[in-house]
Amino acid sequence: MNVRTGPGTEYAATAYGLVGDRIQVIGQAFSRNCETWIQVRFPVSGHIGWVRADFIDLRYARGWWN
Repeated sequence: MNVRTGPGTEYAATAYGLVGDRIQVIGQAFSRNCETWIQVRFPVSGHIGWVRADFIDLRYARGWWN
């Protein structure tokens, strides 16, 4: 999945994530097309960017917060 500089496909993709990569959710926004985007931080690299919400499985997010 592409990791973008802002919440929408009109923003540049500066990195990518792979299936199974761990992330930390740090924000949320909507694109001009009303798509939900999640701002994430990759703990290993420290990279921060935006990913479309339907590419993220948030079922495991609870374990990160507790």
